[in-house]
Amino acid sequence: TQNNAARNNAPQQKETQLRTSPFCGRWFSQDMDETTLEIYYAADGSHCGKVVGSVYKEHIGFMMLKALTFDKTRNILEGTMAKPSNGIEANATIRMINEKAIEVTVKKFFFSRSYILKKV
Repeated sequence: TQNNAARNNAPQQKETQLRTSPFCGRWFSQDMDETTLEIYYAADGSHCGKVVGSVYKEHIGFMMLKALTFDKTRNILEGTMAKPSNGIEANATIRMINEKAIEVTVKKFFFSRSYILKKV
């Protein structure tokens, strides 16, 4: 029966391993109104990011990053970022600087801005 239990647990372990990503976790940026984002997998397999901490309490719970998909050739996430104060959306890319820092670059028309977020 232990072998059956091990076999039954194996697919779950494999699925969990597939759902692990270096981008997932909590990330903090001083330059984004002292915001902490939690990046995680959505049900559709893309990454999303929700505000879990901010100097503006009304921003907590806001879905800031949406539909981020992994580009294997460039090793980045690409999707959409929305501003919590007004909901305006722009294109976003996220790249790993190292295991403790990511760079989020937001682009809309000719405007571009990058933020560094540190792992919490």
